[in-house]
Amino acid sequence: MGFVALAAGARTLFAARRYGGFMSWRKETKIGALLQLDESLGGDAFPQCMKLIQDRYGAANLIYVCASFRGHSFSKPFVRTTYPVEWMEHYSNERYERIDPIVRAGARSMVPVEWRSLPRTTKKIKRMFSEAAEAGVGKEGLIIPLRGPANIWAFLNVTSHETGQAWDAWRNEFMGEFMLMASQLHEQACALHGIADIIDLDAISGREREAVAWVADGKSVEEIGMLMGCSEHTVKYYLDSARIKLGANNRTHMVVMAIRAGLVS
Repeated sequence: MGFVALAAGARTLFAARRYGGFMSWRKETKIGALLQLDESLGGDAFPQCMKLIQDRYGAANLIYVCASFRGHSFSKPFVRTTYPVEWMEHYSNERYERIDPIVRAGARSMVPVEWRSLPRTTKKIKRMFSEAAEAGVGKEGLIIPLRGPANIWAFLNVTSHETGQAWDAWRNEFMGEFMLMASQLHEQACALHGIADIIDLDAISGREREAVAWVADGKSVEEIGMLMGCSEHTVKYYLDSARIKLGANNRTHMVVMAIRAGLVS
């Protein structure tokens, strides 16, 4: 499915909506950020997408790693990154991949992991992190594990030059958006390798579509219940059902997936 074409179609749909404040609203939300990233995807557009994330959030660097695509392995993974070339060469020459706890966390964990929580049990691991900071990779990082169809595993590592309380505040503010964007990048990587989940749009009922459309308009669950003439519990049921059928991580991701698929009109 063409991400650029879908995003263009979404822009047309948004422009035609009756709700005058919707355009300005979505530009200030996670949905706007995700749609901007979605528009940049297409082909192997990782460099542009990663630059977009760097610019929007002030991230130091990003790296996406997947060792389970066909033709790749733990020693020769599929990698897309903004890391300095000199650091990547040094990392390879030192064979840091053999001892890197970041890679192990990305492969084994099911939840995001911070660099500061990783074991630094040997002098070589300590040296690796010290040299990474000196090379401009970042002083702190957030590892976001990713899983996909056909037992595919990968991770996105987002780094920052901030430390201490500044890092804590930055991470807390943007972690949710990083997780959603990581999922989008992972979907694109899977598509590049001919792997994709199939969404059955016919399985999404009319009431579920209506509830999703109201979420896209910025309505709360309470407001949607009043508009649809049902309880908040029923609205949540519709939204959770639609989210699962679309393969979305949460409601924000669900709206983006619905826009892609043309369910929101």
